Amino acid sequence: MNRQHPCTPLTETIATANNRYCPAGSGSYNTVTAGHYSTTTHSDYGSNSPNYYRDTQSLCNRGQMCVNGVQQNCPLGHYQDQIGKSDCNSKVCTGGYYCDGGAQSASPGVAYECGNARYYCPNTATNKVKNTVSPNYYTSCAGVTDPENDLTCPETRRTKQISCAGISAQYTCPGDGKRHRWIGTTTCNTNKIVINENEVGATVSSSPAQFSGYNSMAIKYIFGGGTSVGALSTCQSYFWNLMDQTVFANSGTIALRAGVALDIENGDGCREVAINVNAVPVDASLTYVSDTCAIKLSIGDVNDAPQWSNWEFSVQVEEDVAAKSIVGTNQLQVTDPDDDQITFSVSSTSCGGGSCDWFEIGML
Repeated sequence: MNRQHPCTPLTETIATANNRYCPAGSGSYNTVTAGHYSTTTHSDYGSNSPNYYRDTQSLCNRGQMCVNGVQQNCPLGHYQDQIGKSDCNSKVCTGGYYCDGGAQSASPGVAYECGNARYYCPNTATNKVKNTVSPNYYTSCAGVTDPENDLTCPETRRTKQISCAGISAQYTCPGDGKRHRWIGTTTCNTNKIVINENEVGATVSSSPAQFSGYNSMAIKYIFGGGTSVGALSTCQSYFWNLMDQTVFANSGTIALRAGVALDIENGDGCREVAINVNAVPVDASLTYVSDTCAIKLSIGDVNDAPQWSNWEFSVQVEEDVAAKSIVGTNQLQVTDPDDDQITFSVSSTSCGGGSCDWFEIGML
């Protein structure tokens, strides 16, 4: 008379019988200890191998839980960092990770990250799934207001979605999980930009403020900020009136008009100025405005040559005049635009071929 074996083959799963194992030669079974699973001591089991019965038990592995003698994944959104555990209830993965089985820590690494910015994984009590961002929304992280520039909120570990409805004047949310500036800032150089005086038609080689329109939208640059060139200060106007305004509007390039130059000794006393720059769409029906870039323009001082008002004179000197006698005053009249001290010297003399270094010239 045949008797049913008290333990199940390893290749079968029977809810109640998996919780027992039969040591070799015992003819009876033991109940699997909590945190263990039933298995076999043989290594050659499988679909084409002998159908061994469960004859031993093993500790549950990390990333798993063992229930009724069966090792299985933790529930969705959970992890297990210890061996020999029968549940994962208290081990919830950190937001931004999609823990769908085998996770061994709260932040289990790249393989479990939520994905790209199109997805977000809250891992809350009511939402442990991998969610796709809704139309006109973007993804972010808890406590983060600027996900594009916050290193604590990478695109692969987003935890929530936010509506674009309240920021539509500045951003568009096309469905990739990101918010895109209608007009983005690509360069904002706040260092002082020096343009030397007397340099006709000078151009700054690298534009201090650069913007780009979303999806190749045409934009124009505004000197002074806002949506159009408005009221400027005296010194802002000094620079603006000498600039090539068309070139600036089209590209943001700081360039002087042909034929004009800056002068540090200008009548307005303007040597340096701070100015806001931003961009708006060329299409006036669009009301988008970029961020503001505050730039600084400065006039580089170049040593100007003295300016003569009278540089030629003649004087008659009587013979036998004593050495060091003054023979003429206020004959040469010169001023220096930079108010530097003026000195004089005799550069050459001519007196019929002989030596005639008879005179000195200087200031009284």
